[in-house]
Amino acid sequence: MKTIYLLLVLPFCLAAQHNFEAIDNNVIWEQIFEDTVSTKDLIVQINKNISQKNSAILEDKNTYGQSTYMDLIKDKKSLSAFFKQQARFGYSVEFKENKYRVTVRNIAFKGIAISLYGVTNDSDTYLDASLIRSRDGQLRKNKMSNKVLNQLNIAFTKIFTYKAEKDW
Repeated sequence: MKTIYLLLVLPFCLAAQHNFEAIDNNVIWEQIFEDTVSTKDLIVQINKNISQKNSAILEDKNTYGQSTYMDLIKDKKSLSAFFKQQARFGYSVEFKENKYRVTVRNIAFKGIAISLYGVTNDSDTYLDASLIRSRDGQLRKNKMSNKVLNQLNIAFTKIFTYKAEKDW
């Protein structure tokens, strides 16, 4: 009986639980948050979460910005060396009544300096190049890809979720 239960439940546990999709050969993270937060308060919180002052630019109830390099992936075991580095990303926030939508794109991991015949290459590794299959433009569905996407999903949800400060 336990074996049958495990066979039924295990596939659902291993399925990818993230908000990423491949659009035009770009990896995009998008999530809609239900909240009545003001635009200004959310921008202040985002800037604080990405340890950057005034990175967000407000334009007609929409906000966009670029992060600096930061540690997004906490569990780095069994990952490629590229994904163990700090990452940066671009984001946009669109506001509607009682909700806001965050879109993250251009996720790049800091390059590892590789020197060959006196030439050093330390260019960033973009998530698009690593996780999109060239034959059909879809996200790869292997263990490492799922782990990276799940870790990034947790990080982005934490960065862009508004938490009101408690006054007492």
